[in-house]
Amino acid sequence: MRDGQSALVSRQKGSLVLVQPASRKLQARGRPVFVVGINNLSGQPVDFRVDQVQAFQHVGGTDYAMQVITYDMLVGEEKNRQIAVSLETVAKDMVVVLNGNREILTGSDEILRMTKEVQVGVEQVAAAAQQAGRASTEATDAAKEQAKGTSELATAIEEIASLADELQAAA
Repeated sequence: MRDGQSALVSRQKGSLVLVQPASRKLQARGRPVFVVGINNLSGQPVDFRVDQVQAFQHVGGTDYAMQVITYDMLVGEEKNRQIAVSLETVAKDMVVVLNGNREILTGSDEILRMTKEVQVGVEQVAAAAQQAGRASTEATDAAKEQAKGTSELATAIEEIASLADELQAAA
């Protein structure tokens, strides 16, 4: 018994060893965890190492060796778990980046399409400006011709008036 919990006790000439579950409840399909307590009764220093611990399960008259997991192994498992979580996070982030790249590509395609439409519009405006320039030149030329015709008409009217005055004076 240790801290009110049942424990396996092994008393030898120079030592006392207690083994008990680390928790009052074992998880179904979980890894069993045990606490090993050692009391040196020999009066001499004892070198205890985890790699010296062996565990066996006795089932139906047969002993089965169980793996003793060291602290370093647990640390390695935790590092591997953290790496797996990090890789999962990276994979999720890569999906976000990939989706962002797709949106950028779609946006780029839309910008390209709109740029082509703008180019067509600019070409149409340039053609219309050219056409308006030609029409303006033609209108200017026509106005000049009209002014010339008006001037000639005014001269002809003056000549007719002069002739009318001469005819009236002669009559």
